[in-house]
Amino acid sequence: MNEKIDYWIELLVKAGFIAILSAVLFVSGSVFAQTPALERTGLRLTLSPAFMNLTTDPGVPVSSQLKITNNGSAVEDITITLQKFKSGNNGETPELSDFEKTDDFANWISFREKSFSIQPSATKTLPFTIKPSKEAALGYYYAVVIGRTKKDGVVPGGASIDGSPAIPVLLEVRSKSARREIQIVDFNTSSLVYEYFPVNFTITLKNSGNIHAVPVGDIFIDQGSQKNLAIIRANPGKGNILPNSTRTYTASWDDGFFVRKPKVENGIIVRDGNGKEVLETTWDWSKADRFRIGKYTAHVLMIYDNGVRDIPMEAIVSFWVIPWKIIGVALLLLVFVGFGLWAVITTIIRAVKNISKK
Repeated sequence: MNEKIDYWIELLVKAGFIAILSAVLFVSGSVFAQTPALERTGLRLTLSPAFMNLTTDPGVPVSSQLKITNNGSAVEDITITLQKFKSGNNGETPELSDFEKTDDFANWISFREKSFSIQPSATKTLPFTIKPSKEAALGYYYAVVIGRTKKDGVVPGGASIDGSPAIPVLLEVRSKSARREIQIVDFNTSSLVYEYFPVNFTITLKNSGNIHAVPVGDIFIDQGSQKNLAIIRANPGKGNILPNSTRTYTASWDDGFFVRKPKVENGIIVRDGNGKEVLETTWDWSKADRFRIGKYTAHVLMIYDNGVRDIPMEAIVSFWVIPWKIIGVALLLLVFVGFGLWAVITTIIRAVKNISKK
């Protein structure tokens, strides 16, 4: 019964497709497409990489390096400090805290330099080494915090906690007791019905194991018999899930004709009085063949390595795309056009009848 209802609803919605295009052609005298500009931030330091995954054996040192670029016009004096972190509420933003006296792993990490200056437009490479104890096992989580004279923003490509830029360092010390186990807790869209793109997905996963893990995968979009209309990366940044925690990943499907995008003026994203981005509807005629309307199904397929093999995880969600405002305007225009045609035809018929009577 539900399938029949969906069928008739989708058939009714698709009936407005021609009307919509006609209305767009009728009311539009110009064609444009916008590309949102990146919002400028006040932060003048760029940290890379965004996070680090390191693996070693008990008692065996492991070395790596991070980079700090000074994007400002003045010399910056930098100081490196260390903290530990755990998973935040959504599993994405880590929560920092100071080391406790019992945290022996605080003494395992050493930097060649902890205080230095960076000239404008220069990049500082900072080597470091972690030497775990012979009794070490499983995961240890450091935050390399960058202290500086100005703390005025967020680093694109880096991490920022409490206004101070930091790079999370996740250390795995191999152990036979390591257990990786991840489940999909929820896969959903932010709305059941969308008027315009983008369609926003959330994927919540739980790590019930005792070591951090990285799930990767894709979201496949279908409509009826049409398979794989779009394929969206589910975790392109390869973000970790810490043990005994959950994390929500987000993804968007915006490959359509009509798309809601942040409004940009003079290269800056416009915000309202509450600081929220002001959105505007844009369309791209090069994507006219991707006019999205009707019922869609999204299928997420993710995998993680449990140390022996890749373990798959799957979930499905359905949603609708119905640009009802556009359909309403198009139908209204068609009514007016139809009424006009009816009036013209009626007038012609009356004129012919009058002529025939004479």
